[in-house]
Amino acid sequence: MCPLRPNIRRKANCMTRASRAPVSSPDDDLVFTPRGDLSSHLSKLEQAGYVEIEKTFRGKIPLTICRLTAAGRSAFERYRETRKKALAV
Repeated sequence: MCPLRPNIRRKANCMTRASRAPVSSPDDDLVFTPRGDLSSHLSKLEQAGYVEIEKTFRGKIPLTICRLTAAGRSAFERYRETRKKALAV
């Protein structure tokens, strides 16, 4: 049984991308998850309090901004530390 919370373990890839420096323009090659799946994952992370999602427009083009919360960054760091310990064994 994995000791990690399921929504962290399953969404770690998404959080990894979210924790990196902001990207000035989206690049579909950087996102390895279909947009519908990514939206679903982000909604679950938002419900858990790990990310804040802001939907707006840049001109007439929809723009979604996703930021890690302090709780999300802390949970992700705990996840990384647990993974490091598990892989070091």
